[in-house]
Amino acid sequence: MFSQKNDTFAREIVHGEDEKRYGVNLHSVLDHKGENESEEEQYQYIKPRSEGEGYALRAVIKYLHVQRSWLTRKKGKNPGSCDGKGVYVYDLPSKFNRDLLVDCVEMVPWTNMCKFSKNEGFGEAIENLGQGWFRTHQYALEPILHSRVLKHPCRVYNENQAKIFYVPFYGGFDVLRWHFKNVSDNVKDMLGIDILKWLETKESWKRNNGKDHVFVLGKISWDFRRSKLPWGSRFLELQGMQNPTKLLIERHPWEVNDIAIPHPTYFHPKTDYDIVSWQVKMMKKPRRNLISFAGGARPGNPNSIRSTLIEQCTSFSDQCRFLNCSNGSCDKPENVIELFQDSEFCLQPSGDSPTRKSVFDSLICGCIPVIFNPYTAYYQYAWHLPENHQKYSVYINQEDVKEKRVNVVKKLMAKTLKEKEYIRSYIVHQLLPGLVYGDSNAKFQRFRDAFDITFDSLLEKINRLIITGQCSDPQNQKKTMMKLKVYADRMSQPSRAVIIFCKVNGIQFEEVLISLGKSQQLSPEFKEINPMGKVPAIVDGKLKLFESHAILIYLSSAFPSVVDHWYPNDLSKRAKIHSVLDWHHTNLRPGAAGYVLNSVLAPALGLPLNPKAAAEAENILTKSLSTLESFWLKGNGKFLLGSNQPSIADLSLVCELTQLQVLDDKDRLRLLSPHKKVEQWIENTREATMPHFDEVHEVLFRAKDRFQKHREMETASKSGPQSKIIQFSSIGGKSDDPNLVQNTTDRRKTRRKWRPPEDVILISAWLNTDKGPTVVNDQKGCAFWKRIGTYFSNSASLANLPKREGSHCKQRWAKINDRVCQFVVCYDQALNQRTSGQSEDEVFKVAYQIYYNNYKSNFTLEHAWRELRHNKKWISSNTSEDPKGGGSSKRTKLNGGGGSSKRTKLNGGGVYSSSSNPESQPIALDGEEEVMDRPLAVKSSKQKGKKVATKTTIEEEREADSRSRLENLWALKEKDKQQATVETLLFFFRLSQFSDPQNQKKTKKKMMKLKVYADRMSQPSRAVIIFCKVNGIQFDEVLISLAKRQQLSPEFKEINPMGKVPAIVDGRLKLFESHAILIYLSSAFPSVADHWYPNDLSKRAKIHSVMDWHHTNLRPGAAGYVLNSVLAPALGLPLNPKAAAEAEKLLTKSLSTLETFWLKGNAKFLLGSNQLSIADLSLVCELMQLQVLDDKDRLRLLSPHKKVEQWIENTRKATMPHFDETHEILFKAKEGFQKQREMGTVSKPGLQSKM
Repeated sequence: MFSQKNDTFAREIVHGEDEKRYGVNLHSVLDHKGENESEEEQYQYIKPRSEGEGYALRAVIKYLHVQRSWLTRKKGKNPGSCDGKGVYVYDLPSKFNRDLLVDCVEMVPWTNMCKFSKNEGFGEAIENLGQGWFRTHQYALEPILHSRVLKHPCRVYNENQAKIFYVPFYGGFDVLRWHFKNVSDNVKDMLGIDILKWLETKESWKRNNGKDHVFVLGKISWDFRRSKLPWGSRFLELQGMQNPTKLLIERHPWEVNDIAIPHPTYFHPKTDYDIVSWQVKMMKKPRRNLISFAGGARPGNPNSIRSTLIEQCTSFSDQCRFLNCSNGSCDKPENVIELFQDSEFCLQPSGDSPTRKSVFDSLICGCIPVIFNPYTAYYQYAWHLPENHQKYSVYINQEDVKEKRVNVVKKLMAKTLKEKEYIRSYIVHQLLPGLVYGDSNAKFQRFRDAFDITFDSLLEKINRLIITGQCSDPQNQKKTMMKLKVYADRMSQPSRAVIIFCKVNGIQFEEVLISLGKSQQLSPEFKEINPMGKVPAIVDGKLKLFESHAILIYLSSAFPSVVDHWYPNDLSKRAKIHSVLDWHHTNLRPGAAGYVLNSVLAPALGLPLNPKAAAEAENILTKSLSTLESFWLKGNGKFLLGSNQPSIADLSLVCELTQLQVLDDKDRLRLLSPHKKVEQWIENTREATMPHFDEVHEVLFRAKDRFQKHREMETASKSGPQSKIIQFSSIGGKSDDPNLVQNTTDRRKTRRKWRPPEDVILISAWLNTDKGPTVVNDQKGCAFWKRIGTYFSNSASLANLPKREGSHCKQRWAKINDRVCQFVVCYDQALNQRTSGQSEDEVFKVAYQIYYNNYKSNFTLEHAWRELRHNKKWISSNTSEDPKGGGSSKRTKLNGGGGSSKRTKLNGGGVYSSSSNPESQPIALDGEEEVMDRPLAVKSSKQKGKKVATKTTIEEEREADSRSRLENLWALKEKDKQQATVETLLFFFRLSQFSDPQNQKKTKKKMMKLKVYADRMSQPSRAVIIFCKVNGIQFDEVLISLAKRQQLSPEFKEINPMGKVPAIVDGRLKLFESHAILIYLSSAFPSVADHWYPNDLSKRAKIHSVMDWHHTNLRPGAAGYVLNSVLAPALGLPLNPKAAAEAEKLLTKSLSTLETFWLKGNAKFLLGSNQLSIADLSLVCELMQLQVLDDKDRLRLLSPHKKVEQWIENTRKATMPHFDETHEILFKAKEGFQKQREMGTVSKPGLQSKM
């Protein structure tokens, strides 16, 4: 293995840049042995024959130590927060990955590689081996990991939030496709050079010179380091590839950035149950063979020991079984798996290269691998195999076999049963889960598979190596200096939402007033930013963006300070937020804004009041409020969609409803008071965004005062509404106007409320301030709170807020402490009621309801509870009888504020349990003998002996017992060991999985196909259907006939309570609103190309902007005109020429905007793109509805807009044949309407019967 070349490799890599590249001084680690490391330990596998070989070998060993230092050693699957762990996946041109699989038929002469590319790289399923088994090729690592990383829980779509940049380049397949063809070296190297050129144009690559970039290459390192031999490429020898991390099935021993990860095996489990079931089977399996060898001789290789092993194996046929792979016997995975399951030891000599897929196949079968070359496993897989090889393998030096100094069969026959059982138990229980690559949809709870271990360790590696972060990057410094600009008028409800969002999330911005009262939104200067002439709009660097929802989504994605709950990474939650926002466009916004405009605001904008329009808007508003109350706010969550934290949807909709403040109080209460949940939700959102919410809305409160005075003057003088018009400019402006502040101060004498961030700082101050002697007596107790006040005031995060005194902090702490203690009792009760399968969120909701029932108020201190529940200092303070120390001295009522009280104590999790239970003992904290029997100042119980079941006394003991039994497996007697293993694993599984109905449902979900509920006469339905067909998304189409009013049926309203199509069901997710559906499908299905919904945040933001514009312009124009001029009778409605005329005006204006703005330039699609997006498809399907018109009428509308006509045709061609096939129903309807027009029956009452 060692040669002059290897020595040179080792010498060349140790240079002055290594400390910077690897975070380690390799001169020191190579030239000096470890303190406790003997020379025998260093050279336990290979004895160097020269100083050069010794130097090279020490380099290998030390590099492994460096790689092991990056290994994370978490137990179980617990991803926790994704803060600082973002994974960004480049959307590469298809020539770098997907196109390489197209040549699969001729890639390898003796086999069709296409069958191995199925099932996201797993290959064809092996039915007779059971669930999770596939014919996976040894080179399939690239598509397998690509599929997994696309669904990584910490995947981000904003480069600025990323810690890891994943480059899905299928370099292994690039090498493989030329391996058996006579092509030049330039051809072999071309694609690797191209990918580097592509990356070098990206700012994300330049930021850290590729150090935070990761490549997965599904072949051995030498295939990318071509030297004298003609095969392979030079990809890893390129200068640009020295910094990135490379994940390979076999690493270069002297390259620390080459990381070896396991070969893909045939087993790809989906659930913990799949793994546990296989573990049970492997421990029970009788081993009929002592030894087995699956392989073939290498007669042309003089260094190979395979022929010797075959000879020794066949000489002991009763002990050793040989499977000859030379005749194709190993091509069937079933043969190999069956052999390894039946064997105690599996021989693993080197083949064409040191590593073997067979090593991992044997390990997952519980067969102990016999290693002859340390480079086969020991010097390779630092993250997935332990340093102590004796735990999982047997080592026999290949030189001893080659010289026939050892008989392998005889040596293995000497192994005792105890030794074999110990090793097998370690392999099956400890190693196996971390050696398999789970299904791409797998959601392991208890295990980390090979993928999880790899990416957790990658994060650790990159965190260590990028010491300077991004601070030194001049591009980032430049971006920091360029402040975001927000163009707004605070009298505009969407403007307020954007401003509040920026303030709450600490986004630095410059607010530019665009006065609506002065019509500044129509100025040429502002129209350079937003040609639509509306506020808000933003400028962020080169990006100009309008439409408030698009802005909020962009800010959530582009600024790392924004917390996940505003716009979650979870695709289902994000999809539902899009659904709410789309519903807002077409329901709440026209209702609320229309009513306020036509009943109050119109004169301020130079428009007449319109009672009829106000009445129509009120109908929409009332219906929208009812929908909010009964659907969007159903459940016990504080915010929309059952959440306990606000999202951008909450903020946007609440700002919309706050516009009702300008109404007369009686009118506003008439509208809102029937909807108690809505009123509470508005207050919850206000509290969650204080003080910024009130500060930004001051202009509205000021306007309300002025309107009220105007109404009083009108009543007194009984003059007409137009006689004293309030100018909008007089009520606009910013809230920092001194008169406004004075007026507000006089009017609103309310105490400044505490915000959650302030509570968190206060809690931190209390926890980190030593009470010590300062609170020994009451005279000195105030000093403690004075120190708390100082700590609080010095917090940098509260620098812009008014100061709090120590007395204020003391009062707030008393409230926090009391209410959190009350909630702890409620949470304990909820835990006692917990059923199998209930998540922590569901338990919290039950506790929240118990709290409400007990105290007749909502629990608003979840943030404080989560900070305190596990804190030892707080638990201790609430389990002592010392009334000092900052806690409240009030009694905690445990029965809803009335009735008898029970003495309680806090358990180790911050949960109350009854101290009246004589069997229940106080919790002993780490470093303390025990805590007191009851919390501070809580009344003792009069009842004794009543037993209260808690998580500590039952569930935790049961879990601890199961863990203890697992850990003691290896210490059992030999004759009972196998049976005990089976029983314990089954107990472990039943306890956590089998009784859980949620897991049973998860299994069903994976078998469920996407369902699309649609009527192809609906333009949004057609867009969704075409999108699925074009992108190869498998789905069941369920017809919901609009003509038969099936959308109003109870069955369909279970799916979409709004009674509209389209809607989809994907597993548990029920989703409606076509734009939300298209965004979800683009994100959730890997087959969808990037151009539909780009990862680039600027492009994505503009697509959101187009689709928001579509909601309020093109859709009401086109749909309104077609409905009121043609379609209405088919739906049982009368034709409405007046409404058709109004819709035509909006349609004509929208077509002109498309022609002059959205389609400006020479590109084929919207926004100057030459590839279509979901916005193109959605808008074109909208305009295709015009096909049902008379040809002359349709041409009259469309023919003046040549770009629009060409764009429609471009979109049609790009989605053929699915476009025409899906629109067939529309063309047939057109023929029907044309015949009726010719018969002169279109406007007659008998039309509906003929539809």
